[in-house]
Amino acid sequence: VLYAAVGGTLVVALSAVAGYTFAKKDFLGKEVLFMLMLAIMMIPGVMTLIPSYVLYANLGLVNTPWVIIISAAAGGQIFGTFLCRSFMAGISNELFDAAKIDGAGEFVVFTRMVLPLSVPVLMTLMIMQSVGIYNDYIWPLLTIKSNSIQMIGVGLTQFTNQFGISNMGVEFAAYIISAIPLVLLFSFGMKYYIQGVTQGALKI
Repeated sequence: VLYAAVGGTLVVALSAVAGYTFAKKDFLGKEVLFMLMLAIMMIPGVMTLIPSYVLYANLGLVNTPWVIIISAAAGGQIFGTFLCRSFMAGISNELFDAAKIDGAGEFVVFTRMVLPLSVPVLMTLMIMQSVGIYNDYIWPLLTIKSNSIQMIGVGLTQFTNQFGISNMGVEFAAYIISAIPLVLLFSFGMKYYIQGVTQGALKI
């Protein structure tokens, strides 16, 4: 839960800033940079496992919580930026112009106008990223060796193998307990998730 909450929050925060920048700001090479970011989405994740592991190993982050948190925050940036840019591009520029005429600075415009208007898409992104981090299996299995900081998906497998549990009732009970945080997340965030989808958050 901690990994999902911290990683999802970082993805949302960074994607909101990047999406707003690509949607409403002009700078040299903006379109080229955005197309390069989208091109990264076409690279299968399994192809980056070995170079990513070597990178985090050289940084001394293997078998620490940071290898999960940083990789989750970095890995969700491309899709998150695309999602936020698509949504924020539809916000009327007249709102920002009126706010700047009234003396609002860039920080005020972003925090008091852009973020409140983007709550549906940000919640959609938060739910999608949190679920992805929570259910991740391959990366934690590769980079985390200590049981005390292991992800729950890998932990359940190790729990079953370590104690030789053959009772299907016990196994299913463990999986149901592990699903409770996701059920709660969807219960409280479903309204915003549906708003984000219906208002064009997933429009390509």
